[in-house]
Amino acid sequence: MIPARRAPRLRKKKGSYYADFYDRHRGRKWVALGTKNQRDAQRRFIELSDAYMRGDYDPWQEQRPRLMRLARAIDEHMAMRRREGQAERTIQTRAGLFRRFAETLPPEIAVIDVRPEHVRDFVYQPHFTEHSRATHYARLRTFFNWCRSQGYTDHNPCDEVRPPRKPRPKINYLTPAQLDRLLEAIEAHHALHGRPDRDLRWYADVVRFTAGSGLRLGELCALKWKDVHLAERLIVVRSDAEHRTKSGDSRIVQIAPMAAEVLHRLSGGREMPGEAYVFRGPRSDRLSYELTSRLFRKYRRLAKLPESLTFHSLRKTYGTVLASAGVPIRSIQKLLGHSDVRITAQVYADVLSTALREQVEGAFERFEE
Repeated sequence: MIPARRAPRLRKKKGSYYADFYDRHRGRKWVALGTKNQRDAQRRFIELSDAYMRGDYDPWQEQRPRLMRLARAIDEHMAMRRREGQAERTIQTRAGLFRRFAETLPPEIAVIDVRPEHVRDFVYQPHFTEHSRATHYARLRTFFNWCRSQGYTDHNPCDEVRPPRKPRPKINYLTPAQLDRLLEAIEAHHALHGRPDRDLRWYADVVRFTAGSGLRLGELCALKWKDVHLAERLIVVRSDAEHRTKSGDSRIVQIAPMAAEVLHRLSGGREMPGEAYVFRGPRSDRLSYELTSRLFRKYRRLAKLPESLTFHSLRKTYGTVLASAGVPIRSIQKLLGHSDVRITAQVYADVLSTALREQVEGAFERFEE
């Protein structure tokens, strides 16, 4: 016999999460949780489920939005992000965008009073690039979905705004020749300006390892020796209270031989203290995010490389090498720690299609022999 009322279920559709409610007399009701992040969705689902089972929440009944000022909602959203362990740098970037948006609206405006034309006028400003428009739209949409899940509004104003065309991302990776030029620039600079108390060549190890592991800069700075398994050429990228990865998940990464050589050289064949950081700055026991990024720009100029290349391009180098070699897309997704395989497919679309074409041609050349 089908029960008149069953416990809600967590569902996922097209990358977004929903709470699925069922009542035999009123039917089924899906309630959007306003997030594509699994951990956020599980937390919000538990809150709604508990309220539903207590009788404090009725998904079939229209909930009246609580009056909430936009500025305060932004502060609450950022506080929620901090509680969930998101990087402070990311929080500040998002907060800056939301506050710039709020500055274009009447003072003390409530969340429920934000209209589609407000979003449209902000996102489609003439001086924004296509990439900026797409990014701003996506982040505002996520924010207002969260506002809706909190009961601050009954609609998302972004839903009635035409999404900006998302340009196909250009992969800014380093070719083998460019990587060699960058490393030569570091060595040459050390030869001219190195001091006994400050060996600048440590940065060459950072560059080699990143290109051979695909780690994000924050993940690189947080890497400890306890997560290094040299015999298998594996490292564990942890997501915990001390450092949360972008996707919120831990992963295992197979590193390239050149990255393994860096670890062998740094350890000197000794067993290293597990809690010690793998990479150290010139005057600290941990790599500095800001210094590492700044030095890349410096050596990029010395090597006369394109300004479009950033430290993150080293990560793209790792992904591009894998895609060019025909490594399955889902394997690349797991190694890079992308939350969705579609991100991997979009970023490396051209490389993947070229590799696939070469594999098909090679397969039929062998078939016809």
